[in-house]
Amino acid sequence: MSEQAAEQAGGSAAGSASRRRAGGAREAVASRAAAAVSPCIAGEPGCRAPQRAPGHRRVDAILDAASSVIMTDGLEGLSMDAIVKRSGTSKSSLYHFFRDIGAVTEALLDRHALTLRELNQERVSAVVEWERLTLEDAVDEFMEPMVGYATEHPDFLVLIRAAGGCNDPGTHCSGAEILMIERGERLIAARSPETPPEERRARATMMFAAMIGMMEMTARTQVPTRAELLRESRQMLIAYLGCAEDAD
Repeated sequence: MSEQAAEQAGGSAAGSASRRRAGGAREAVASRAAAAVSPCIAGEPGCRAPQRAPGHRRVDAILDAASSVIMTDGLEGLSMDAIVKRSGTSKSSLYHFFRDIGAVTEALLDRHALTLRELNQERVSAVVEWERLTLEDAVDEFMEPMVGYATEHPDFLVLIRAAGGCNDPGTHCSGAEILMIERGERLIAARSPETPPEERRARATMMFAAMIGMMEMTARTQVPTRAELLRESRQMLIAYLGCAEDAD
């Protein structure tokens, strides 16, 4: 893949994400995110989850506002008051759905995971024959969904960093991260079927960590450029997997 192609690698996935979020797909994601949120304990006075489409739209507007605040002011600038101001919703409505700012960030991660699952499902349905791809094409196929999505949704990386990784199954980042790690495991299992499961998991986790590190760096610096970092990250993954496959 050329440097120009590398720079555009996220473009098709980002465009796909935009289309998936349009119209009914966007409301479906909001609906599932609202259902997944536990803003308060069921049965508590004043506790209710949104049951109708207007409630789903309010949750979607709240999460959109929270995402916007993170992108402009960072996670440290995110507060219930900031969300109220950015979303135009009332504070009482906000607290109907989210008990605190932690519940908001958890719901944002849930929504990212749901959307990433939809994006990855397109590729799962297509049945990638990883073993038939060149190593370079396999790495491109692995990287594209996450790189494109993170480019379109910068708050995703901020939330992943704050969540602290996937080792604790209770963290909501696990939904989004595990999708990509499992994708890496499928790649490795197809190309190196003799690799033990624990080694596949470790290798796929390393692949994901390398991508996250690269994308985090692009958010902090303009030199090297995003295209240069993407190119080097791609070459690193090709070399890493190539050495591993030779060892297998």
